[in-house]
Amino acid sequence: MPEPTWIVPLVAALAGVVLGGVLVRWRRRIRARRAFRRGKRAERVAERLLRRHGFVLLEREAEGAVELVVDGRPTTFRVRADAIVARGRDVFVAEFKSGETAGRLDHRATRRQLVEYMVAFDVDHVLLVDVARRRIREVAFARPPAWSRAPLYGR
Repeated sequence: MPEPTWIVPLVAALAGVVLGGVLVRWRRRIRARRAFRRGKRAERVAERLLRRHGFVLLEREAEGAVELVVDGRPTTFRVRADAIVARGRDVFVAEFKSGETAGRLDHRATRRQLVEYMVAFDVDHVLLVDVARRRIREVAFARPPAWSRAPLYGR
């Protein structure tokens, strides 16, 4: 009895799908490993840069929290900063950025992250360590945030 002609193409297609999935996972794993190594390298460069500018590393990957009231229920969000550093009596949250645009203050996501750190860690200043440009920026609010001066709506 002759074999149906559709079996060989079906087996080939299934093998292609399986092999494609394996290759995609393998590529993702390689990219993730490279990104992790690049990040670790950037952390070492950032820490050396901070030490060179007189900062002392107090804590790596420091955890903070932001508590919001959502629909009347308190909700806490965990926040992790790259480091807590000090220079003299001043303590700062430091954020390390190694990308070409992420280390710039005109990058919206970076600005939002720094503001979140000011709230979560209750600090007046944060440091943006731009690893690509070997630059440390001290960031603070120009004046106290509006929410600390004005009454809330409807009150």
